[in-house]
Amino acid sequence: MRRNQGDHLKWNEVKAGIIEFIISNNGPVPEPEIRDFLGEKYKIKDQGNIKKHLRDLQYHPYSCIEKIPGKKGYANRWDIKQIENLKNIRLHFPEIRLNIHTKSVQIILYERRGTTRLTCGAKLPIKLNLSVSFFDICLKYEIETLCTKADEILTLSRSAALWKKALTTQAPTYKLYNRFMKIILKKPNIWLDVYSECINNLLKSEMCQASLKLSTDIRIPEKTFQKVIREVFPLRDKFLTGDDFLFRDKFLTRDEKESIQNEIYEQGYKIMIKQISTDIAQEIMDMKLSKEMHMEFLKITDEILVEQLANIVKKISEEIYNRILLEKDWDAVHLEMKEIVDLKRQNAIISLELLFDHCFQRDILEGTVSIEEKKFMFEQQKFFREMDLKMDQKRPPTVTVQEFYNFIRDYFKKNEVELSKVIIS
Repeated sequence: MRRNQGDHLKWNEVKAGIIEFIISNNGPVPEPEIRDFLGEKYKIKDQGNIKKHLRDLQYHPYSCIEKIPGKKGYANRWDIKQIENLKNIRLHFPEIRLNIHTKSVQIILYERRGTTRLTCGAKLPIKLNLSVSFFDICLKYEIETLCTKADEILTLSRSAALWKKALTTQAPTYKLYNRFMKIILKKPNIWLDVYSECINNLLKSEMCQASLKLSTDIRIPEKTFQKVIREVFPLRDKFLTGDDFLFRDKFLTRDEKESIQNEIYEQGYKIMIKQISTDIAQEIMDMKLSKEMHMEFLKITDEILVEQLANIVKKISEEIYNRILLEKDWDAVHLEMKEIVDLKRQNAIISLELLFDHCFQRDILEGTVSIEEKKFMFEQQKFFREMDLKMDQKRPPTVTVQEFYNFIRDYFKKNEVELSKVIIS
C-alpha cells in the first residue's frame, strides 16, 4: 500500500520496508534502488533521512543489514547475508514473514550446510517456506540440536508415538567398536611402540617418563567410541556437500557418475577414519593421564611435557589410521560406517518430521498457518491412513523411513508449481 502525502507512518515502518525490499531481492541491492523504492512507497526523498535509516539498521541494536562499500564512482550496496541478521530481524521486526523469501531460506540452508544430504532428504527448503514456526526453530538451532530435542520429545511425549514407531532405535555401533578395538589391540601393541619411541628415551623429558606407565591398557569404553563416531559425521557431511551437483552434469555417463561418486564417498570415509583415529588417540591419552599420571604432574604446564604428549597422540593416531586402511576387510568397515551414517540420516529425517508436526500445531494456535501447510498435513494424514489399511495384520503397525521418504518426494514433485507460488525470490 502506497503512502499519500500527509499520512503518518507507524513506528519502524520505513525500516521494516527497507528490510523487506532488500530480502526480496536476489543479491546485494544498490542504494539508489532503495532510495527509489522509499520515494515511491513512502514519499521519502531526503537522502540524509534515508542514510540514517540505513545506518540505524546496520549498527547495534538492530544489526539487520550489511553495507557493501562501492568502488570509486559506484554506489554502496546493502544486503542481508548472515544468520545473525535474520535473528535480529526476527527480534526487532517480528511482523516480517522471513520464511517466504528465498534469500532468508538460503541463509538458513547455508548455515546448516553440514547436513546438506539430510536437508535434501527432508525437503527442508520447502518446509521452511511452509511453516513460520519451523523456520523459527531452524533459525534458532543447529539441525543436530533439533534432532537431539526431537529425541527428548520422542522419549517423553505420548503424542510422538506415531513417529517413534518409524525410528530404528539401535545404532549398530557395537560391531564397528569391536572391529576398531581388535585392530588397535592386536600385536604389536600400539602403546608399547609409542612408549618406546616417545617416552622411554633418555633424551626425552624425565617428567614424561615419570608420569606415564608402560601398561598396555588402551581399550576405550564403547560409550566413548559412540561419542567419537557421533561427532565425526558432520565432518563427512561437509565434505559431501557438493556431490549432489554431480548428477546435474548432463555430459557424464551413468558409469562415470557412479565411478566419481564412489571415489567421493571413499575420500569422505577416509576423512572420517582419520578424524576417528585422532579422536581415539586423544581418548586413549586422556584415559592414560587420568588413570596413571599423578596429580602433581597434571598441575604442571611444562612445555616439553605438553609437546611430547601432543606428539604421542599424533603417533597413536597415525598408527591407528594406517592399521585400519591396511585391513583386508576395509570394505566391510566402509559398509558398517555407511550403515550407521544412513541410519542416523533416516532417523534425523523422522526427527525433523516430528518437529514440523509440532510446528504445524503451533502455527494453528498463533494464526500463522498457511493454506499450503494445511494441504501438506492433510495429505500426510491420508498417507498414514492408507498405509495402515494396506498393512497385513501380522505386520507391526509402522511405516518405514523409505516409504515415508517416497511420499514426501512424490508430494513435493506433484505440487512443485503450486508450492513455488509461496516463495518470494
